[in-house]
Amino acid sequence: MIVIDQGLDTTQLSYKNTLDPDLNETEFYIQSDDRLLIPVDMRGGQLPKTFTDTDSIATYMAIENRQQASFRQPASGESAQTGYSPIQGPRGASLLVSFTAATSIASSDYLFDQIGTTVSSFFPDSTNAKVIDSVVRIVGDKTGISIDVPIRIVRAIS
Repeated sequence: MIVIDQGLDTTQLSYKNTLDPDLNETEFYIQSDDRLLIPVDMRGGQLPKTFTDTDSIATYMAIENRQQASFRQPASGESAQTGYSPIQGPRGASLLVSFTAATSIASSDYLFDQIGTTVSSFFPDSTNAKVIDSVVRIVGDKTGISIDVPIRIVRAIS
């Protein structure tokens, strides 16, 4: 699971202050290689896909107040706890997203052989693995702030 916390990381404003609504992201675009990964919410439901470009990069939407389990309410306000988020100042809602393997890599070694590598003794028992390194981009709709999250997809070689 990936958790994206948002807010103002400052000690100049208390985490008990509420984040300005203009800065609080309520929608995120999640971009991933459609051949490799599919984003899912915390219940395992696939996030809605908006489009796929010619390079197989699909854009999915995580939207607060939909029937998705993708957001955790902000840890701001008078009842906020200090250890709930790494953000020191006012906080917005947190995005929670996970990924499942796309059918093309869950059922075949083809993409592992085409765009991946083999790593010797990858696992503690010295089992070799095929790996594909990918990047998922998460972009906030209001502010346009983005973060690139590296993800390694691993398959044991029997």
